[in-house]
Amino acid sequence: MYMTRPFAILLLLPLMGQGCTDRLVERFGGTPVAPSGPPAAITATPTAATAEVARPDIEVIATRLQIPWDIAFLPAGDMLVTERPGRLIGISRNGTVVPIGGLDTDVRQRGEGGLLGIALHPDYATNSFVYLYFTAGTDSTLTCRVVRYKLSGSALTDRTVIVDGIPGAANHD
Repeated sequence: MYMTRPFAILLLLPLMGQGCTDRLVERFGGTPVAPSGPPAAITATPTAATAEVARPDIEVIATRLQIPWDIAFLPAGDMLVTERPGRLIGISRNGTVVPIGGLDTDVRQRGEGGLLGIALHPDYATNSFVYLYFTAGTDSTLTCRVVRYKLSGSALTDRTVIVDGIPGAANHD
């Protein structure tokens, strides 16, 4: 499938907050707009005009992640990344990976379940609240929950269950 950079950014906009969108626009330049017509035909050999689109600059900032699932961008530009097996990591802007401690030990990776979603409180800059969505329970009884934590340095504290008992499943959790 052929997509121009602005179109690819446009597809990502609904999934991201405004701060992240601004960084994407800065990174790739321009203003996100939909393409004016159907995509050009894909050829086996990229032409000079399509070479940049076919091979965009990619910067790897972290490797050896274990099924990374969701990302929350912190105000300073660092990231929190959920890994489905039950690990939360922080990744600094320079690529340093820091495990975040204090997460529930009953996160259950089964099928498509595990540590899935993350969101920052709208007032994160003053309260440091992080919300996590994950699968818990046993193989025969999977449930999901939303838990609020406070991020203090590289540890989660002040655990508060927001929603519990959401029916879970090995697929489409």
